[in-house]
Amino acid sequence: MKKIKPTFLITFFILSVTTFSNAQYKLNIGNVWLYDLDGTEEKVSIIDTVTLFDSLLYYEYDAKSQWLGKTNLNSVNTDDARRFFIRKKEDGLFERVFTYPNSDIEIQPYTYKENAQLGDKWIYNLHYDNDSTEVDTVWGKVEDVFMGLQFGEWIEIKKVHYYSDNPQIVTDYYKYFNEKFGELATEGYLYLFFLIGCYIDGVLYGDTSFTALSIGDSENHIFTYQLEQNFPNPFNSSTTILYTIPVSGNVKIIVHDITGREVAVLTDEYHYSGNYQITFNASEFRALASGIYYYKIISNLYNETKKMIYLR
Repeated sequence: MKKIKPTFLITFFILSVTTFSNAQYKLNIGNVWLYDLDGTEEKVSIIDTVTLFDSLLYYEYDAKSQWLGKTNLNSVNTDDARRFFIRKKEDGLFERVFTYPNSDIEIQPYTYKENAQLGDKWIYNLHYDNDSTEVDTVWGKVEDVFMGLQFGEWIEIKKVHYYSDNPQIVTDYYKYFNEKFGELATEGYLYLFFLIGCYIDGVLYGDTSFTALSIGDSENHIFTYQLEQNFPNPFNSSTTILYTIPVSGNVKIIVHDITGREVAVLTDEYHYSGNYQITFNASEFRALASGIYYYKIISNLYNETKKMIYLR
């Protein structure tokens, strides 16, 4: 464990490059998270414990990313190499601190609240003008709680809205959290990212190869999005398809035959984040022959196709 004594404290900022580094909430040394960040890789690791402000214990985390060509978010440039720290307060709120080589410090209150409930609200950040006069407050608020599939497990997911009441402050996006895995995804910001693998408290989940991926490129990696195998399968009349949408947006599910000819559009409309099921009733298509068919989901940057068998 290390100890740092900063020389002075600087004010909070709302616009920070460190938004790109995802603060994690399973605070144990050795825990690692891997994200797909707009088709590139971001890796976040808890690497040490540090005492700041003489008595407060923080966890130091390292963030490495290929986004915009940056390979290490702790070293955005050679003159501004920062270090990232996070701690959980007694009330469950998580506070982040960034330190600079010149001993300056930046504090971000509060990124998330442990065991937050629907409707819970907290100060996420403060915005000051150049003369240190407070201009506005940015809030975090739990706007939805739902069940979703992550790494083959049905988990409770909390959708947190980060926003300002001041229309001149450009802050309006969402993050998704789970108490077991930490930060799962972000939507509505400058980028779209998803958790694709992690190593938490000695257990591996999902993809841990730490190789950059494009979303939906491989069926071997489980993302927050999920398209389940239809059931029953084979079927002779109708079959049910379950799917999970973590990021609100338009969702299209189509059925096509082995030649690629479109047979049916099961849905093509806006979905809020959540779990869904839909039925494909083959008996409505009198000319549909027995055989192999495929159903495909398309939503945001995600798409996936699965096979099903129809027996008349």
